[in-house]
Amino acid sequence: MPSEPIRIGLGVLCYNEEEGIADLIAGLAQQDVFRDARFLTELLVVPNGCTDKTGDVAAKALERHRDALTMRAGAIAAVKETQEKGKAHAWNWLIHDLLAGRAPYVVLIDADIVFPGTTAIRKLIEGLQANPTLKALSSTPIKDLERKSDLSLTERIIVQGGGTRDNKQGICGQLYAARAEALSDLRLPRGLPVEDGFIAGMLNTDGFRHAPQGQVISRAEGVEHLYESERTIGGLLKHQTRIVVGSAINGHLFDHFRTLPPDRSRIAHVAAKEAQDERWVETLITNERTRLLVPSTFLTKRLQALARIRSLRDLKRLPAIIAGLGLDTICYIQAWRRMRRPDRGLGHW
Repeated sequence: MPSEPIRIGLGVLCYNEEEGIADLIAGLAQQDVFRDARFLTELLVVPNGCTDKTGDVAAKALERHRDALTMRAGAIAAVKETQEKGKAHAWNWLIHDLLAGRAPYVVLIDADIVFPGTTAIRKLIEGLQANPTLKALSSTPIKDLERKSDLSLTERIIVQGGGTRDNKQGICGQLYAARAEALSDLRLPRGLPVEDGFIAGMLNTDGFRHAPQGQVISRAEGVEHLYESERTIGGLLKHQTRIVVGSAINGHLFDHFRTLPPDRSRIAHVAAKEAQDERWVETLITNERTRLLVPSTFLTKRLQALARIRSLRDLKRLPAIIAGLGLDTICYIQAWRRMRRPDRGLGHW
């Protein structure tokens, strides 16, 4: 007698993506996980606070590809729209309400990525199944410019700048799978600019109840996705500034969670804080006196690359390192200015 299929919850969190959401759904329909007898899928597209027709376009695209997305009895493909803007809110709603208790594995998907093949989602789930110690497994992000030949000078700078490709133990928020149980005590504070860094920090330390113990997050072998890179230096600077601000905010939050008793529920704590004061994170950062708004490590990390120069071959990297240091300095100053605002850098960028 065949065993019951394993349920997988898939969430596409999107904001004003009416131009690209149909392409994303068409790409999802090609994924072989929807045809695999071992799995039963529930795909939910979650537009949040959209001012365009993302929800309507997504609903039509789901209907167009319904046969491929729901070919197995009991499979679901639907749009669940919320009027409240913010990825953190949409994530919380998806994980703790829409998919709560419905699937042991969840897959989070950004609306603006491209699948180069048909096996990405299946391999993410199989990777978690094969390694019980892992809590989350990410795809490797590839800038679309990396697949382009004859790059301009600006494009070469953008390809070299930023990115999370080398962070093997971090979560790539564009495409990752996780055990639902691992996310059950995790609630994202409203307005986080960099939610994947927050999730990774919490999973690596069990909500900062202890120091990291072993590898619980990894990258799936042979799984990658494409995303549209920035096309201007200004766009790159804005993106990198958001990363710096988000990482600094996460640092303040992590310090706060370290002060909590191990037996206190993290999800209940964040919910109680938000019920008491919707701007509790801004208040937390404002009242912090022992931590810089933006730690200097964001400014000095590139200097470590300079210290590693040992040979003439290494000297070839010097112009890129110096250019990167210049970009880092601009981003650091912009991040500092942003975090001096009353909102402390939180909110939708």
